[in-house]
Amino acid sequence: MGGEVGAGDESRQLRALAWIHGFGRPCAHATEIEDLLEKLAQEELFDVEGAASTSEAESVVGWAPSIYWYVGTTNRSHGALAVGEWNPNLASSAEVSIAGVCPFDTGGLLVEPPKYECGVAQRPERVQYVGRHVHALHDWHPRIRTALWESHDRFADYVDGGPPSIAPTENVHTHFDGSTDDGRPWSWEGRVAKSEYALEFPTPDRIYWHDEADRLAVLAEARRILTTGPSPSVLAAVQIIADASRVSAGGDAHEDVRDELKFRAVST
Repeated sequence: MGGEVGAGDESRQLRALAWIHGFGRPCAHATEIEDLLEKLAQEELFDVEGAASTSEAESVVGWAPSIYWYVGTTNRSHGALAVGEWNPNLASSAEVSIAGVCPFDTGGLLVEPPKYECGVAQRPERVQYVGRHVHALHDWHPRIRTALWESHDRFADYVDGGPPSIAPTENVHTHFDGSTDDGRPWSWEGRVAKSEYALEFPTPDRIYWHDEADRLAVLAEARRILTTGPSPSVLAAVQIIADASRVSAGGDAHEDVRDELKFRAVST
């Protein structure tokens, strides 16, 4: 990656490979802020039904219902309210049907018709193609760092969703739904079965809020939740709001995440 990653210390480089997930779809009885804080408090951030296309993709490849992250990058089409960042240190030896990483967006390739092309036309062959490139989670940090070093000239290019200079698989992938600035066909994807989520990712390290999410409203809602009983999980949720969250100055939390990831990778 053009020496850029080598400029940062080891811990900062690892932090640049955070798992990024956008969220903000409220349940019927709550506002987005209420819903998000309640789920933080109960460690149930992803207790929602997946999209029909996601369930379809999982069924054809034989995966358990899962939660998905992008690794070291993000996509503004995901997350109407906020973007969360995790830095798991997984030593799991789980089968890839339960957890794994892949150097492209699997759902977009497994749906019918696919959202982008990978040089494989028929779905059964695409399923096999995905299977060949899914890796276990236990060594995800060194595996992805090495792969990005080989595929991109600069880490910033990957973070910004730019295509690789050298394809990380045997085939070149096209743009997602024809978009020239959508990096999903070549972004690393992390995946963990919903049944395992609470064990590995109890709370995010940081939440980046969009400007539209008034910070005062967020804090007020956090205080309201506290009045229901200061259990440890509720206190932890409020602590995230107080200490590990920030409102994006530019109105786009995804851009804030991208700037932070690039800063970590090049700073000593």
